[in-house]
Amino acid sequence: MKALKEKRFSCYLFLISIIFCLEVNAEISYPDLMKLSPQELSERGELFLQIAMPDSAMKYFTVLAGSYSEKMSKQDKTYCALAYKELGNSYNNQEDYATAYNFWMEGLQIAEKENLQDLIPVFYNNIGNILYIFNEPELGVQCYKKGIEKAKDIGNWEDYRKILINITMQLVNNDQLDKAQKYYMLLRKEAEVDTTASFRHYIAFISAQVHEKEGKYDQAIADCQTALDIAIKRNLIGNISSAYSYIANLYIKKNNVDSVLNYLTRNEEFTRKNHLSYHQKNNLLNLSEFYKQRGNLKRSMEYKQAYWELSDSLFNQKKATQVKNSLFSYEIKKNYQEIAQLTHKNELADKEIRYQRSRGWLYFSGMLIAISFLLYVYHQKKKLMQTYRKLFEQNKELSLYKENFLSQEEKGKGQSLPAKESVSVGEDCPFPSRNVIPEQVKDELSKKISSILHETKAFCQTDFNLDKLANLTNSNTSYISQVINEVYDCNFRTLLSKYRIQEAEHLLRNAEIYTNQTIQSIAESVGYKSSWSFTQHFKEITGMTPSIYIRLLKEERNNRQKH
Repeated sequence: MKALKEKRFSCYLFLISIIFCLEVNAEISYPDLMKLSPQELSERGELFLQIAMPDSAMKYFTVLAGSYSEKMSKQDKTYCALAYKELGNSYNNQEDYATAYNFWMEGLQIAEKENLQDLIPVFYNNIGNILYIFNEPELGVQCYKKGIEKAKDIGNWEDYRKILINITMQLVNNDQLDKAQKYYMLLRKEAEVDTTASFRHYIAFISAQVHEKEGKYDQAIADCQTALDIAIKRNLIGNISSAYSYIANLYIKKNNVDSVLNYLTRNEEFTRKNHLSYHQKNNLLNLSEFYKQRGNLKRSMEYKQAYWELSDSLFNQKKATQVKNSLFSYEIKKNYQEIAQLTHKNELADKEIRYQRSRGWLYFSGMLIAISFLLYVYHQKKKLMQTYRKLFEQNKELSLYKENFLSQEEKGKGQSLPAKESVSVGEDCPFPSRNVIPEQVKDELSKKISSILHETKAFCQTDFNLDKLANLTNSNTSYISQVINEVYDCNFRTLLSKYRIQEAEHLLRNAEIYTNQTIQSIAESVGYKSSWSFTQHFKEITGMTPSIYIRLLKEERNNRQKH
């Protein structure tokens, strides 16, 4: 026995220490609270609610709600949404419905944005209740419907039934019985699954309301009596008083005076015994009205006096509570706004930091890409210059070969037939067709063309063309074109470009002065009017531009001088 007492005493001391610690925590400052994690804030807030310290709980929930951020984990966002729910509940209990509505809307937005399925029906249900208080029944019904659909989709049957009860009762109370019937039938169906006392109580109570609207007062009384019996059996205190009052009102409609008095009296005793002041106040007014209707003004005034006294007491209590709550609410709202602003500033700072980091990485990446590109270009240019050097050597060898042997080769082509007496190319020269040149004539023209290209610089004149070449050979342009095509395997323009570029290479290699002249000057010296045309033809024939050719030529000369 002694050991048991000691054990109880130890438990008592343990509980006292917990409460003391909680009270100390309750006085913790907001800056200190902001150091706690969302999970810690949520758990401590819930603990204060469980031990009936709502003011302290709201401090934790205020910090938690105000600290909501996009960068939070989904679990932490869930804690924030729950905090908004509890803050809304607190203001709803204080009858500050506008603030409650705002907090619940904030929570709903988070729940829908973060897909917190279980919380969405809860918020829609609470917001629907507020909208009915604001006399917005249509909007309230819309919220209830959304809550019902969401709860059904996710299998949240507990909230599904709660919202069904609310929407049915609101529709019945607003005389929308046709619309209410649909949800009433769903409730009846749910009663087959949910057999809890509280649910059966509400089913019976709503059934009574439906039958009352239909004018079936006896059935309504029977249903309400069922609701009362369930409430008494399960000790649902507030529901018992509501059932007494409702049955009395039903008997008033049946004009059953004795039954009205019976239930009003029973309700008076019950509310006084259980300290249900608000229920008692309304019941006293009903008793006063009952005796007034019966002509018993003395009893009516007695109950009216009791009603006034209780109303004054409740009014004073309410005022005191409102003063206390207003100060507390002001502190809560102020701190919530400050915390929310601080959180927003932190988010902006984080975004700025991330932005600057991104810019830094972008610049760094850009620099790396630029450096890599420059290295790649440098490497490619180096390879290209090596290729140009090979081409330069090949072109140099080819040019030397042409200079030494091309003349003999062309002369050899001109001697392909035995030399006969010179033939004048004119109208008296016989040939079978305009497109067929006699071999003797072809050989003679080939020699003349070769002589002009190798022994004269006529082709370096800017106005040198096919007509001039024909005049120099005492022939016509048609013969000249055909001979060039057959002997040189190209047209006149291509042949002219080859010899002009060949001459340009010769000048650049053998006259150092030309390497210091402009491309335009070099182009004009070999018969080009345009440096652009000269550059294009030079590149087509040598594989490189004149400027690169000159550069490589200078490098070669410098290397030769060093050695």
